[in-house]
Amino acid sequence: MLPEKNGFQVLKELREKGISTPVLIMTAKESLDDKGHGFELGADDYLTKPFYLEELKMRIQALLKRSGKFNENTLSYGDLTVNLSTNEVKVNETAVELLGKEFDLLVYFLQNQNVILPKTQIFDRLWGFDSDTTISVVEVYVSKVRKKLKGSVFAENLQTLRSVGYIFKNMFNKFKKNWYAEDFSYFIRNFGVFTLIFSAMTLIILQVMHSSLYTSVDEKLLSLSANPQDVIQLAVNRATDEVKDLNSQSVTPSTDKKPTVSSNTEVILLDSNLNQLVTGNRFLGLDKITFNKKDLNHIRQLHVQNSYGQDEIYRVILSEINIDSVSTNIKYAAVLMNTSQIEQISQNHEQLIVVVMASFWILSILASLYLARVSVKPLLESMQKQQSFVENASHELRTPLAVLQNRLETLFRKPEATIMESSESIASSLEEVRNMRFLTTNLLNLARRDDGIKPELGEVEPDFFNTTFTSYEMIASENNRAFHFENRIHRTIITDKLLLKQLMTILFDNAVKYTEEEGDIHFVIATTERNLYLSVADDGIGISAADKKKIFDRFYRVDKARTRQKGGFGLGLSLAKQIVDALKGTISVKDNKPHGTIFEVKIAIQTPSKRKNK
Repeated sequence: MLPEKNGFQVLKELREKGISTPVLIMTAKESLDDKGHGFELGADDYLTKPFYLEELKMRIQALLKRSGKFNENTLSYGDLTVNLSTNEVKVNETAVELLGKEFDLLVYFLQNQNVILPKTQIFDRLWGFDSDTTISVVEVYVSKVRKKLKGSVFAENLQTLRSVGYIFKNMFNKFKKNWYAEDFSYFIRNFGVFTLIFSAMTLIILQVMHSSLYTSVDEKLLSLSANPQDVIQLAVNRATDEVKDLNSQSVTPSTDKKPTVSSNTEVILLDSNLNQLVTGNRFLGLDKITFNKKDLNHIRQLHVQNSYGQDEIYRVILSEINIDSVSTNIKYAAVLMNTSQIEQISQNHEQLIVVVMASFWILSILASLYLARVSVKPLLESMQKQQSFVENASHELRTPLAVLQNRLETLFRKPEATIMESSESIASSLEEVRNMRFLTTNLLNLARRDDGIKPELGEVEPDFFNTTFTSYEMIASENNRAFHFENRIHRTIITDKLLLKQLMTILFDNAVKYTEEEGDIHFVIATTERNLYLSVADDGIGISAADKKKIFDRFYRVDKARTRQKGGFGLGLSLAKQIVDALKGTISVKDNKPHGTIFEVKIAIQTPSKRKNK
């Protein structure tokens, strides 16, 4: 109902204002007078409730065609062409027949490229939440569309997201997505860190090499310059030209031991004006070197060109010569050591270090990509699980809410009915309220379990299992099932008693739901020194290989109709898996020949004696 006015009044005002937009009346008023009144006011079509969505779609298209506002258009994707007006589908100009929901499903994927589409969303969009069918129909129709379009670009780019739904990827954005996905920011961070590390390592290594390169050379220079007699003797011995006036007095070495010098060591003797007394080696170009008193007792580096024009590098120290016992013109001496070879080796090493570091830096790009994918993967999985959880929870709540709404509207339409006459609607409403309460309780438990289960260990006596099995036997009898149990535990064990009972109850309840009437359920429990073993077998409908991979996912049900009738929501086995993980165990499922299912659980336990020793 519209506020303040009805639809007929709104239509009248539109036509009085000259607005010619096509109008389709959808109403529950189905009398001939109401239809005639609608058309008199200017309605273009009249549709009474209830109606099929396909009929509504065809009527709207017809109105748009008549008004000239409907244009035939197509959707194209690679080799696929879809005509929205004629519902024609072609792959490489070859017609492919897609009927009804198959065509709608194809169009829905094409219109939602690169978007994660949960199964519940597809179901609600194409079938409606009040549909009598189950959500598994989505998988059936997706499979049909894939088979009919097998080999096309569409089939290659439609991907299934386990426990979530589907995503249809745009082929033109495929390369772009690889580089600009959600993990790009993580890649930049990791790559930046690697770059800083390798840059810092390169600078530190080069700095250490430079600082230690001339250590031994400088030590030899200082040692030699500290002995003037050795310096003068070395200069006289190395002189290649006529020795200038030294006052004809000889200089004796300071010790009998000859100084340790290499062949690349040269000495230049200078007078008080820093003129060379013993001319330096002209071939090496040492005769062109000039000195300054400010360089006294300081080691410095010189670049000298030899007679062939080649650049030679020297480390040189200028020292003062004071010999009281000898009258001589020698006042200063310069000791030089050729380091060209050392410089060349150092440069080669530096180049090698830079090449190696650059290679590792390039490898860091791949490492950054890998670490980014690894870092973001848990976040993406968590987001997908959260989205799937919300979607599934919303879908599960819609069904009881829809039933409640329907029953309450029925009561509202019969205000004079007695409680006895309305008992069916009231009972159905109460049943759905109980289902909603059970569902919300399980959702709350799951939310709490997501933060981590912390087992509270305690002693569990063998009689605990006998008492529990006795209760299960009564429940099985009420449901017309035969329950057989075997307790092989004859000692006290250490585990979380509450979690263990919850786990056993989930497995037993699951066996009851999927076992036919008068079927058999076998529950065996045993222990070893370190582990507790549970085995629950039924002779029910069994679980297919494909379903075995998904049964521990939230809201997943092998037989949805059976589970809903029994009040289940597909949360039990997910809880069981969380409990087993918290108790440091494993849970598996296998076939029970000739038909049925066996759940096997292995849980780590302790013994009272060992626990006390700890």
